[in-house]
Amino acid sequence: FLLTHVPARWNNWQLAAVLLLATAVSWLAWQALVGSLAVAAAALYLPFAAGDWLLFWWLPHSRRSFGPIGPQLVATTVPRVLAVVIAALIGGFSGAVGALLVLTALQLFGSGVYLWGALHEPFALALTEQDARATRWPANASPLRLLHLSDLHVERLTPRESRLLQLVAEARPEIIVITGDYLNLSYVDDPTARAEVRKVLEKLSAPLGVYAILGSPPVDPRNTTPSLFDGLTNIRLLRDEV
Repeated sequence: FLLTHVPARWNNWQLAAVLLLATAVSWLAWQALVGSLAVAAAALYLPFAAGDWLLFWWLPHSRRSFGPIGPQLVATTVPRVLAVVIAALIGGFSGAVGALLVLTALQLFGSGVYLWGALHEPFALALTEQDARATRWPANASPLRLLHLSDLHVERLTPRESRLLQLVAEARPEIIVITGDYLNLSYVDDPTARAEVRKVLEKLSAPLGVYAILGSPPVDPRNTTPSLFDGLTNIRLLRDEV
């Protein structure tokens, strides 16, 4: 988890070097497995990878997502290079031209998946309801409506957070429990992100209370995350208590 976050600190030159290295790997793989049109295969890969970079650059400007480019670009580059290798393997049976057509289809499919994941999926929030029956719950007692929230991973306030608060209001919970990971890893120490997540937390309320715990230690550092709840009288942060 932390290793994949290392590219967050890379500058544009380092990211460009990664894409050029991936292009070289694509050429070598195609040359070794197909033997012809390796330059065409590598040239086909590069604009798709550059398009991913452009997408990740545009996201914060559109106020949809604010994560660093590096980890996302590396994560999308690996499957694209694998697609080159898969198409090259297919080229052993279908020929170089057929393999190029397969590679084009795979890269187009990848772009569709990445666009869906970047533009739609983060905002497709939904409420999942489950009935849980406790053996010690009195038979004549009314059911308790409990809302569980987790992994908010706030970077900045976006339509996603607005939708979240709307779903909370519609659920009408009697008690809310939050199980950590309040900020995204890249924004753990970001003052603006910390202020933004507090704006979300302060709007949560339930008749029987709102209770929170800390999540993953890298995302919820024990020395800084508790201060997110300072002055929030609507939430009780549980520390070494039940």
